[in-house]
Amino acid sequence: MVTTRELAIAVSVIDASLDDYPLTLEELQESLVGSPQTVAEVLSVYEGSELLQTVIERRDGFFFPAGQGDLIDERRRREARSRAFLDRHALLLRLVCSLPFVRLVALSGRISRLNLEAGGDIDLFIVTRGRHVWSTAAAVRVLARILSRRCMVRAKVIVDDQHLELEPRDPATAAQLLHLKPLVGAHVLRDLFAANTYVAHLYPNAAAWGADQTREPNADRGMALAQTMLELLMGLPSPLIEAACRRLLGGGDTLIEMPPRLPYSNDLFEIFPDLPGHRLRTAEEQVRRVHQQVEEFRERTRINIDRQRAAAARVRNSVARRRRR
Repeated sequence: MVTTRELAIAVSVIDASLDDYPLTLEELQESLVGSPQTVAEVLSVYEGSELLQTVIERRDGFFFPAGQGDLIDERRRREARSRAFLDRHALLLRLVCSLPFVRLVALSGRISRLNLEAGGDIDLFIVTRGRHVWSTAAAVRVLARILSRRCMVRAKVIVDDQHLELEPRDPATAAQLLHLKPLVGAHVLRDLFAANTYVAHLYPNAAAWGADQTREPNADRGMALAQTMLELLMGLPSPLIEAACRRLLGGGDTLIEMPPRLPYSNDLFEIFPDLPGHRLRTAEEQVRRVHQQVEEFRERTRINIDRQRAAAARVRNSVARRRRR
């Protein structure tokens, strides 16, 4: 009989692998959907489950679907790429954090987990003080175009501190909030999590994370002073500026570009039997579903390897033709 805890571990590891992202033990524990477990309990469940050890491998401190050990090296490559991108755009990010009326600037999406693909963008999640969503959006776009060769830094979500409840209230949005990495204003995460309590229901092991002050970056006094001065200068004309930017860019009270990703569709709930509103599945169905997903991942890996080999062969043939000339 497959237990709820075993399913939660398998689902989290498989889901993360869709982003080519093997999980550490702590990351696995934090990302368990609907299954409160300590780090020690996660490890105990894994080590005591033949099923999990069949479909999930553990090596070098990472958990990943069986047969996909190459994800470890890929994660390290992407982490190095992500850090290089952050260093390259450090000035731009500091300026965004200094924008007037900004309470929170956080890395979002792939960059928040240092999992940036080649050619990827740095996505930001921003909370403003009062109604300054569209003027902030305009400022970020202007800064990005001035300081970037192409728009590698994007404000994907901007909300004001009176509109912190995000829709849709689904696993995709919850995962987006769960993995935010604040650059400034980490204390605002408490308000954000309080306004989106479904995140703690879906990810019960992350409930304490919203109040984790160890994640607060060191304050920059110069940046704070510059922000205060800008707010004083723009205090009176700010409503007119906001109205003009809102009319120019178009939109309502928030700017949200968070299309649901397939990994967070109802498919996840179909293989997790204890979430409300969905029928229970037999143990055989659960095992078959996990094995099916693992086979799909292996097939995708095989296709990617074949494409890489074909590309390498084309390069070798091209070099050989040039040498003959």
